Order: sequence, then C-alpha cells, then structure tokens
Amino acid sequence: MVKIFNPDMLILARTARGMSQSELAAACQVLTQGTLSKIESGIVMPTADVVRSFCSVLGFSEKFFEKPALRSAFPVSYNRKKQKLAKSTYESIISKSQIIRLSIEDMMHSVEIEPQLRPPPSVDIDDYAGDIEAIALSIRQMWQIPRGPIDDVTRIIENAGVVVFHFDFGTNLIDGFSQQAVDGLPPMIFVNSRVPLDRLRFTLCHELGHLVLHMLPNPNMEEEANQFASAFLMPRADIIYDFNRCSLERFMQLKLSWKISMGALIRKARDIGKISESSYKYYNIEMSKRGWRTMEPVQLKNIGEQPRIAKQLVAAHLNDLEYSKEELKYIFGWVIDDIEEVFCIKKPKLRLVV
Repeated sequence: MVKIFNPDMLILARTARGMSQSELAAACQVLTQGTLSKIESGIVMPTADVVRSFCSVLGFSEKFFEKPALRSAFPVSYNRKKQKLAKSTYESIISKSQIIRLSIEDMMHSVEIEPQLRPPPSVDIDDYAGDIEAIALSIRQMWQIPRGPIDDVTRIIENAGVVVFHFDFGTNLIDGFSQQAVDGLPPMIFVNSRVPLDRLRFTLCHELGHLVLHMLPNPNMEEEANQFASAFLMPRADIIYDFNRCSLERFMQLKLSWKISMGALIRKARDIGKISESSYKYYNIEMSKRGWRTMEPVQLKNIGEQPRIAKQLVAAHLNDLEYSKEELKYIFGWVIDDIEEVFCIKKPKLRLVV
C-alpha cells in the first residue's frame, strides 16, 4: 500500500490522455473498473503495483500522483459552439491545461514573474453603465497602447503578467479559454494552436475580456467578451474612417493593416454604422459563397504573437538554475512528455562539419 496518493491527480492524468475508466482498467490489467472507480473516489488506496501500472500506462511518475493539487472546476461557458464538442474531448483539453498550469506553479517556486504593466483589473460593467467599449478603451489607456492597430497582442498581455500558452486542442471546435489568478498563480490564457493568426489575436482579446469583466459568469459573457475584443483591437475613433469605402477588396487590405479577420472587420463596420444590415448580410453571403468563412483569401504572416513567459521559466531553470531536462521532468512528474515539445521550444539544428 502506498502512503501518499491523490486520486484527483489520477483523474487528471486519465482524462488528459483521453481515457475512460474502463479503458484505463483494461490497459493496466491489474484492477477492475469497479476498483478504479473506488480509487478515484478516494474510497480505496491503490497498491504499489497498481500505482506502477498507472505510471506505465499514463506516462507520469509516482511523484505526479503524490502532488496535493485539487482538480479545478471546468471553466463556465455559454459558447454555443462548445455544444458540438464531445465531453471527453473537452475534459482532455482542460486536464492538459491544468497539468501545464501545475508545471508552471512548480517553476514559480524558484522564479518570480515581474509584470512590466499593471495586471488586468476586475471591472464591474455596471460601473461603466454597460459600456464595454469604454472599458476596453480604459484598459488600452492604462497600458498606454498607441492609437491604431496593435502590433503584438501577446506581448502586451504577457507584459501585464498574464501567461499565454499555445497547444493543439485536437479539435477546431474551441479556440481558447482563460483561468483567473488563483492560489498565487497569475491568470492564464490557453489558445488552440490550430487557429490562424487573425483569429488567435481576437481570441486572446476575447479571453482578456473574460479576465477583466467576468469574475462571475453570466449568460451574456461570450457576447460581452466579443464586444470587448472588438473595441480593444479596433477602437471606433481609430478605425471609423477606414470604412468610408467598403468592399471585399477593401476588407482584405484592412485585414493586413489591422491584423484582424475580414469577418471581424465586416461586423465592426456594421456595428459602428458604416455599412447597413443588408450590406452586412451581402458581404457574409459572398464570404460563404467563396469559401472565405473557413479560409480567408489573405493570411497574416511574419508577425509576433509568440508567448514568452512559460518558455522563459523553463530557460531560467535549465540555464540559470542549472537543472537538467530530466530533473525538471522529475519535478513535474512527467515521464513520456517532452519539455521542448510541450513548451514549443525550438531544438537547435545539428550542424555537420564536412
């Protein structure tokens, strides 16, 4: 019998690997699903042999299952798109994010994050009489963002102490989600690495809107976050004259300068009264006919939007604190996961001397 075993970490590992109880029990071959259920419920403590089988099948060390962390509740969302998302897929995405968050917590015991900007404040929408655009402009002013397009949204958000992390969600049905600061950890935004850059930038600002506006969820939160993102990326006073002559070709040009999708620009033009509702419908119909709703004709290239904080935490341990990769993996409790792959750290190319 093992002395320390946290069933929450077992559930986290199992769901991160996308396995059901029956699948894990069958793969381990040393216990039944009924026994596994009791272990996850904290009723039964696993034997040493069973723990070793968990480690072998799930790819985590015994140290991982000894961590005292509790599983966080799933982010509350009213996004209709997620209704198409299988529960098991969503659980896997959230569990992977929690494992990443735990690794960042492990590293922050030795390395502190010092924000260059004030952290995102928690704002009550009622204090602004429901004017979300005014809130977004206030945040831009607080962070002294120049007028016009934002060059690198990720850099600004991370300069305010928010950790941004990209990974492949394994599906296109969800773009990202955020977690408020808790237990001494900074707020985090997780973004699906599958999304194109224009959508990634909007997703980042959408999630920033959640961090600023939604300490408590509400049924209107997704639309409110969209309004915040639109106002943060495209302030009305800065973009309004760019819509004086609208056409699909013009929206292509504006996409490259504002680094926002054509779809978001078309909606912005409608929202600020530069095109009519009928024109808005026309442009969307044309976008659909041409297949541009799924793949727009011009793509953003050679721009930033590369997260830095998580990579810098890893670099600080490997370089300044002189940890080996295996020692860092030991702290995390990882066995099969590769640090460079998870944290998107480019491996140096081999050079052949001839």
